[in-house]
Amino acid sequence: MKKTLSLFSELIKYPEDKIASALAVSVDKMDCRIYPRSVHRAGDCLVMIAAADTEKFILGISEKKNGMIAKFAGESFSGSGIYARKSPFSEENAIQLRKFFQWTAPISLRKRKTTIGCGDRLGRATPGHISAIRKFEASPVLAQQSMRELSLTGRTYAKVVDDVSFLVFQEGFKDGFGGD
Repeated sequence: MKKTLSLFSELIKYPEDKIASALAVSVDKMDCRIYPRSVHRAGDCLVMIAAADTEKFILGISEKKNGMIAKFAGESFSGSGIYARKSPFSEENAIQLRKFFQWTAPISLRKRKTTIGCGDRLGRATPGHISAIRKFEASPVLAQQSMRELSLTGRTYAKVVDDVSFLVFQEGFKDGFGGD
């Protein structure tokens, strides 16, 4: 993570949109992959989704050691004058994500004109659903799974909502989504 921290020691003061475009040309300067649409500022911290090898995680970066990033569970490290926390996709961290980024929680779509169900049995298809729905004036029901599907996959409804929250954050989807 030293290369990533070194890069973010420069980028931490940039606006979110400038960070995303800077990441596109800095891929070789990092030791993890950052999902550009996931870079969001909250308080004293940049929060984003990153991946290394086959593992995805929340990456919080701040100039303060005990700032907002301390609210997430995970491994802390520092370098280049900044602090970071690598936080796994867990129930505890999903709760924190929804607390700081309320658009990652399901909402009522009752007053929306058009909705579409986009169940994601394994918690991996949500980015594709979001990509498809962005082209239309419709609201997705992303956290959707039947009791039969929950039983077959061994998942819980809480896990379905958590998975969707992480992926909505990854895609920077702020238009609201439902759960069923």
